[in-house]
Amino acid sequence: MLFLEAWIITVSLECPLLLAMLHRQGPWQRIVFAGIAATSLTIPWLWFILPAWLSGHWFLIIGESLVVIIEALVLSSWLRISKLRGFIAALLANLFSYWAGVWLQTL
Repeated sequence: MLFLEAWIITVSLECPLLLAMLHRQGPWQRIVFAGIAATSLTIPWLWFILPAWLSGHWFLIIGESLVVIIEALVLSSWLRISKLRGFIAALLANLFSYWAGVWLQTL
């Protein structure tokens, strides 16, 4: 899978889920923008930088954990929600897109 394809799939999966979870937290445009921004900040790091230092299960554990933390901070800051709510939203969105990606690779 190419980087651009992965980015498009990730945004396409995570943004609707973020909208469903956070629809009462602000205008839909702000939620979508925050989701796109969070993914755009983290996915290049996960694809291009982290693989130089980690591989295997450590890549998954450390990489995805840091992505969730960074995206939670972006969501909580830009949407003015609690850090806990941002963390839960980021965690669920990333779990969903990760497992969807695993499933898509089996097709």
